Amino acid sequence: MTNPQTVAHDPLLPWQWLLQQPCWGVAAGSGTGSQASLHFGRKLRRARELENPTLEPDMRLYQGEVTLFVECKWSIHKERKVLFDSDRYQGPDEQMVQALRRLRGASVDQISLFVPPSALSIQFNNGILLNIEAEKQRGEDPHDNYSLLVPDRSYIIGPDLRLRIESRRGVLETINPSHSGSSARPPQRPRRSAG
Repeated sequence: MTNPQTVAHDPLLPWQWLLQQPCWGVAAGSGTGSQASLHFGRKLRRARELENPTLEPDMRLYQGEVTLFVECKWSIHKERKVLFDSDRYQGPDEQMVQALRRLRGASVDQISLFVPPSALSIQFNNGILLNIEAEKQRGEDPHDNYSLLVPDRSYIIGPDLRLRIESRRGVLETINPSHSGSSARPPQRPRRSAG
């Protein structure tokens, strides 16, 4: 088993929030094109329940403590085989959703980030690799590439590949009464013993 690590770390993006965190929820398909969101960490109650009947009940009520929202090109691989590639997406949604569901229950082992943040690879402990390829966009309808949402902030790689940071205060509330409110600190990682 490999040690969880961030290979290239941009100090402005808190990737440590994802390391060793299990992905408990995914949302994609049904009218969203190839956009996808992956939910990690504690389940935080949404301010209001989503009414989308295609979402699983947990996803209607909760959002991950950390969420990765992808709007650009992405692909999922296992043992050098491409399970899904959004560039070749033609619908129906079933192949995309099935590939994403392979991430549920898997934890993040390694993150590789290219700077500027045009490519991102996330290795999961079940052998699945998620590749994200951001690109500079021009035209009439530019959209963000991807976003990393942590309890108090959103880190957004925009259409110009620049980082935008937005506040998320008041967006979510915790469902665990022993942890009142959300913290700006990443979850604590187990310390390695010497020897």
